[in-house]
Amino acid sequence: MKQRVCKICSSVMKKESTQEGINFFCKKCADHTGYYEAEMEPYCPECGDKISNVFACCGLSFFCGKCEAQKTASKIVWKKYTP
Repeated sequence: MKQRVCKICSSVMKKESTQEGINFFCKKCADHTGYYEAEMEPYCPECGDKISNVFACCGLSFFCGKCEAQKTASKIVWKKYTP
């Protein structure tokens, strides 16, 4: 899954709506830094296992098979995709 990654700290950027339009914000740098797009994979914040993407009627959701629980998108740990 493509994500926008901060050029300064390599954290995944958060999307935010402003009056000017859509911007991307780095929570770690606490700024609107430059970014690049990279293929990233979601991992569970509790157990560290790779998480499945589940497309539900309302959009994208995440599920950890090891924890057997749905995970909140804001707490997902993103790591670079390695084939």
